Amino acid sequence: MAAVETALCGKEKSVHGAAMVNERFIAVSGRVCVYRLDGKSADAALRKAKYEASRKQRVIRATTVEGSKYVVLFTIVPERDVSVGEVFSLYSLRWQIELAFKRMKSLTGFGHLPKTTL
Repeated sequence: MAAVETALCGKEKSVHGAAMVNERFIAVSGRVCVYRLDGKSADAALRKAKYEASRKQRVIRATTVEGSKYVVLFTIVPERDVSVGEVFSLYSLRWQIELAFKRMKSLTGFGHLPKTTL
């Protein structure tokens, strides 16, 4: 990942790949955006990764240790529409919305509705 740090931090790289949609693979073009975490955030991410590894009785890999220092996002939105910084800002906002919904479900009990079939 050291190459990622020097080549991509705060930048992006165009990539081509495949995604599964309705049990079929389709071609996808987009960009990978990479952001290096500050020391405190990277340490917290590493602690979490180590905790998860120990909880599952697994040995943490060197790539996981190095990868915990970065946030990597994939987007299909063109660079001309959204900059790398805006990608991370929008992701952060989306994550806050997800957490708000999770909290509302927890407080209202909507997360435990009975399942029914039609």
